[in-house]
Amino acid sequence: MKEQLILDVLPVVPPRFDNFVTGRNGETVSRLLGAGAGQSIYLWGEHGSGKTHLLRAATRQHGLYLNTATDILPDPGEPVAPGSIIAVDDVQNLSEAQAAALFGLFNQWKTHQHTPEAFTLLASGPVLPASWTYAKTCARALPGTWFIALRP
Repeated sequence: MKEQLILDVLPVVPPRFDNFVTGRNGETVSRLLGAGAGQSIYLWGEHGSGKTHLLRAATRQHGLYLNTATDILPDPGEPVAPGSIIAVDDVQNLSEAQAAALFGLFNQWKTHQHTPEAFTLLASGPVLPASWTYAKTCARALPGTWFIALRP
């Protein structure tokens, strides 16, 4: 008689705000939950601090999550749907073309920030933008962005 082995595999649970281990980041979660069209937030913190989880949670319902290592950023000439959320993760890995696309998204966000065409723009990386390779290019587009450090 063959014995059946039990394989203890749990299903993958998609990132949500309610399954994020908040720790000392309660205010950050509140800001993301309350972020509306026309707002921009940059999350920064060390590897494993929860940046990707929070960006995926924020875009789960009606957003677009993009990782610079694996995804192509939208053409900045294409309009972003009003009320949507675009999240760009791991901005420290931007190529020159991706930096130009992100700069275009920031410009589009800034142009529509206080209009009915407004959308939410989120980004993350391990350091503040001043440390980016393309900081000078992107810095002009960042006024009005909240910079939030995640604590492990």
